[in-house]
Amino acid sequence: MRVIFFLFLSFILSFGNEYIISYRAIVKNHILMGEEYNVSKALSKSKSYEVVGECNLIDSKFDLDSANAIYLALKDNKDEILECFNKFIDNNIRDDVKYINNAIHSKISFSIKPQRVIAYFKDGKINIKIIKR
Repeated sequence: MRVIFFLFLSFILSFGNEYIISYRAIVKNHILMGEEYNVSKALSKSKSYEVVGECNLIDSKFDLDSANAIYLALKDNKDEILECFNKFIDNNIRDDVKYINNAIHSKISFSIKPQRVIAYFKDGKINIKIIKR
């Protein structure tokens, strides 16, 4: 019975955990005014999905055996994850420019909609699969 439970647990852990990542930034007059980067664990796993892209992160700061190591690595490696998203998924960029009293006022918003990813450790790296339901 213990062997079956161990095999079942290792089978579940081999697929990795599913997370939801989103990003939003607002730039006014070429100055970054606000930025939001959110990582959360998905409450329900996708039963069927399509892999849109795949990236690897090398992060030696975190203990590979820790339960929250993947979550912390996804939070701390924002730039690498955003570069990965930029390769494989569409981003939303909105640019508003106004000319008032001989001055140009601009507002640029950049956002990535909440995106599901599967993250897991393999060979000392964190593998990220960007998925679409």
